[in-house]
Amino acid sequence: MLKRDKKAEFLEVGIVSMKYQFTTEKSFSKSALSKSKYIKLLELQSSDPVKVMEEGDANQRWWMFQDEFFQEDEELHADDVKAFALKGARKKKS
Repeated sequence: MLKRDKKAEFLEVGIVSMKYQFTTEKSFSKSALSKSKYIKLLELQSSDPVKVMEEGDANQRWWMFQDEFFQEDEELHADDVKAFALKGARKKKS
């Protein structure tokens, strides 16, 4: 199932050098992104979905697309996530 995750976000972590760590209501990514990688992620996700975290043992993945987060457990591709997100955006405009 693919759904929006409104509780997912990136948190700023670190004292000396700022990093960005993806977190959900129940979990967080094992590694944090540097500022430059985070900025690149923000650029990429504006036009195409980007996978931001995967929990293999739970078979769940989180994607970021156009400043929203999506969770899925069906091993979908970026095109599937994009179609779902854009379909929802069209419904909101109607």
